[in-house]
This record gives sequence, C-alpha cells and structure tokens, in this order.
Amino acid sequence: MKIKHFFRLASLLSLSVLLFERCQPAQELTPGSTPDHSSARVANTAYTKTIGAYEITFKGATYNEEQSTWTYSVKRTGPAKGNGLSHLIFSLGECASFSNVVASTVNGVSWMDKTLNSEGSGTGCAPTGVFLKLNSLPAQLSDGNAYDVSFTLNVAVDPAVGTSWVKFGNNCQSGTMITPGCYHISGHVSKNECVSGTPTESNYANVTVQLANGGTKTVTTGANGSYSFDDVKPGSYTITLTGLPESYVVNPENYVVTTGPTSSEGNDFVVETFTTCGATCIKTVAQFPASWGPITIGNYTYTQEEAEAIINSSDPATNLTRTAFTDLVRIQLSGLSISGYTAVINWFNARPKVTAANIPANKDVTVNPQMAALKNYVKQNSCTE
Repeated sequence: MKIKHFFRLASLLSLSVLLFERCQPAQELTPGSTPDHSSARVANTAYTKTIGAYEITFKGATYNEEQSTWTYSVKRTGPAKGNGLSHLIFSLGECASFSNVVASTVNGVSWMDKTLNSEGSGTGCAPTGVFLKLNSLPAQLSDGNAYDVSFTLNVAVDPAVGTSWVKFGNNCQSGTMITPGCYHISGHVSKNECVSGTPTESNYANVTVQLANGGTKTVTTGANGSYSFDDVKPGSYTITLTGLPESYVVNPENYVVTTGPTSSEGNDFVVETFTTCGATCIKTVAQFPASWGPITIGNYTYTQEEAEAIINSSDPATNLTRTAFTDLVRIQLSGLSISGYTAVINWFNARPKVTAANIPANKDVTVNPQMAALKNYVKQNSCTE
C-alpha cells in the first residue's frame, strides 16, 4: 500500500507533544528507572529537545514502500564531559524490533557494525522497552557543530512520542523525542443524498467508524469526512460504520485490512441515503403507478381518471395526439420536466381541454417533429425502450 511521506498535521496532537515535553524535563537516570513516554501518533515535522549537553533534533521520517528512514541531528550545546558523546539510544516503540533495523549512519558513514540492542551495566543508562544504540560515536560529534545520524527500518511505522538517551562522560540523561511508533488505518466517508431530484455526494461528518480485532474501538469522522485510527498494532482488522439509519446503504459494507509492515489508507465509504432519486423510468402505460395525482399540460390540469380515459382511447384517427399526450404524462410520472417542449404544450393550449370525447384528429397535428421527439426525451433522460 502507498504510504504518505508526510502525515497531515493535527494541531491538537502537536500541542500535546509540546505540553508533554514541558512536563517531562531531561532527567538523570538511575538503574531501573523508567522514563514516561507515549505512543500517540504525532506530526512528521521537526522537533528539538535538549538532553544534557546535547541538542537532539528529529528532522523527519521518510518512507519508501515498506521502509522508513529516521533522521536526527546532534549538536553539543553544553559543556562536554569526559571524552564527549559516547552513544545515543532511541526507543523503537511497540511495533518495531531491533531485527527491523536494516541500516544506520553517523555523519553519512555506515554505522551498522556499531548499532546495538543492548546496554551494558555501569554506564548510567537503563533504557527500557525495545531500542537501538548507536555506539562508539566519534569525538567529532562533540565539537559544537550539528551532525546527522539516521537509521532505517524495514517497516513503515508512524512517528510517535518516545524517548532518547544520551550518554556523555559519566552522565546518561533521557528526554522526550519523536521515535518510531505503530501504524494507522484511515479513510473517508461520503454521503450521497437526493437534492432537488439529483444525487449529490458530500463529506459525511460525525459518523461513527468502528475498528474490530477481537476488541473494538471507534472514532468519528471530521468535518471533511475523514477518519483515522492511530497507534494500531500489526494485525488484521475489520472497519465498519455504525449508528446509521437502517434505510441507509453503505458501500462497501466493510473493509478487512492488514497493518504491518505498512499502514492502511484509502478505506473510503459511500453512504446512500435514498433508494431512488429523480427520474424513475416508466417505459409503458402498464408501468404507470396505480395511483397518481393530477397532471398539468400547459394551461390544463388532468385528473388521473381524465388522463387515463384519453390514454386508453383506441381511435386510430387520433393516435398521434394520444401518443403525444401519453408521453407528456409519462415524462412527468418519470420525475422529469416537459418544459422544453414548448411547441407541443402551445399546441394543446391553442385548443379546448382535451377529453376522451374530443381528442384532436391526426390531421390536426401540425407539430409532428417535436411530438415525435417526445419519445426520445424519456429515452435520453431516464429510459431505454
């Protein structure tokens, strides 16, 4: 599946990251301590945190099919201690493991042979969960300039709030950092309504979308009809819409999707709110509804009884007029307008109201071309004869 290189920024999520940072200052770690962290999906944008004597900046995650590359810059901003920066540790979250690390670099140089998933005793660092360590970092990284470090995973997980540990001298400090998280499942919901006889599709806000995999959780669509489930673990999930009126038809009825090694996007629904809209094809008199209201042709209005008496008459000498009258009725019962047939309507207006007893003879019909076109009108707009 296609993975977007840049996730849409949700302002509330960004604010939550900033508030989280302020509430979680860099801290001296002691063996067994556990730094607080969250796995909520956040924006794929730059984020800087000073941890001890070093400024760590998350520069972004880039995606190439099923891989994600995570790039950070490191800059010493405080007094160096001992031999300077010795190693950096990044949490990998709950959806990536160390076995997913396929590449790492320090200042453009491959660092895979010095990328580890363990931390020895006596360093002052006690990272928890799944992590990677860029070990034996060069002294150059402590000269006050900014240098890039990166690692590549063979899973395309989302950015999340995690933790980074910085070991310099005899100190190891941790701080909030944007690190690999889990996946997301997203899509859009449209509502198809009948507006003035025309099917009209629009964004469907405030619809409840349910995600099921053993348990269930729900989100509601936003004003633009979009929805997203974040922090989704690898697995198979069923997506459905709930709480809609029974008469509504959802297309498709559901999605069954899989997350890992990528997220799942484009799970779009269209909700049909009507059975028929606009024209209802009526091809023959036999298809006329059993009961219908008055029909107006020009200046005259006909009850169902009056119209049926004209339609059901059988004099061959009046069949052209009768056919034209029948088509004008059929068009209207099909939900269409007869306003475009001015010549035919004016022809009826120029005569007394037609009844079964005084149907004009064929020889009196002088607008044959437009009357003949009446049959094509329904064919073009709603019916196939």
